[in-house]
Amino acid sequence: MKRREIWGTALIVVAAVIYWWGTEVWEQPGSDAAGRRLVFHFHGITESSVTGWAVVLSVITGVIGAFLLVPSLIGRIRRGWLRISVICLSAAVALPAAAYLALLFIFAFVLTDNSHHTRFEAADGRSVLLVESTFDADSVSIYTRYDDFQYAYNQAGADLTGFPRVRDRNCHLEAKEELLLLTCGLDTVTIAPG
Repeated sequence: MKRREIWGTALIVVAAVIYWWGTEVWEQPGSDAAGRRLVFHFHGITESSVTGWAVVLSVITGVIGAFLLVPSLIGRIRRGWLRISVICLSAAVALPAAAYLALLFIFAFVLTDNSHHTRFEAADGRSVLLVESTFDADSVSIYTRYDDFQYAYNQAGADLTGFPRVRDRNCHLEAKEELLLLTCGLDTVTIAPG
């Protein structure tokens, strides 16, 4: 085996492992002992952005691996007509694959956008995370802090749906004894501890 073939094979295997980890292992929703859904959020980095970047990285790694491996394997074919046939077949497969990978790349970049996650912190240090639906803001879920990296589902924020989005409103979080009050303009949502 040539060095190009070894590197190409290794990069394709690494790409497959990264894609599997990002879409199957990492993206599995966690839950706490009470069965509430947990979401990852650490200094603005969300679980969907980690998944998106894993897909982007796997696409880039896989394409580089294929560019290293395929020409080297085609070069091993001795018969001229067979080599030309394989080159034509490879080109016929590569064109739709390139279109698919371009779409996958674009959607992976959409996943890296975590602007639909908005974090608010009260003066006493408690915080909540509001997760809006990505495109139309027709649902808002409120999560309370679970640990340093995760927030646990608390309740739906039906009063906060629609436009303007939560991140575009003048919102603030206040602590009132055990409760948290999230005020966005004229709307106030009471959040009980999780």
